[in-house]
Amino acid sequence: MGFRLADAVIGSSPVTRGICRVGEDGTLLGVDERLQVTPTPEGGFAVGDGKEPATLSPDVRVSMNLWGFTPAFHKTLQAAMDAAVDASEEAEVLLPEVVASSLASSTFLVLPAHGRCIGVTHPDDLALVQAELNRQVAAGERPAGLWTFLN
Repeated sequence: MGFRLADAVIGSSPVTRGICRVGEDGTLLGVDERLQVTPTPEGGFAVGDGKEPATLSPDVRVSMNLWGFTPAFHKTLQAAMDAAVDASEEAEVLLPEVVASSLASSTFLVLPAHGRCIGVTHPDDLALVQAELNRQVAAGERPAGLWTFLN
């Protein structure tokens, strides 16, 4: 799933986002992991990782790690995890980087997502996420209770 960048950032604290390069047919051409992505007052986004471009459109598609893989891709994921065994505790295996490195041998379609993808990246985001969820419930975009059928 590819979310609009503007729909995948909440608050003003910097975040990391996998920027998807998508072909006209919806095929994923590449994923560029960008660090220190922050909203600007003009509605765009500044990127503080020293790479170009230094600004991003709010409409660029980003990965929020909602991927659908075939069972065959499990070997690629396992190899990435195995390679990280000796990494520091702070190291991460970034899923968009694993996907990007496998583009020569795998094809992925980017389905455009509609709506917001909200999550807590920083502690200050919690109140923003709660407010957004309340707004979505009040607007009828989301049910007040999830999985009520299980009760």
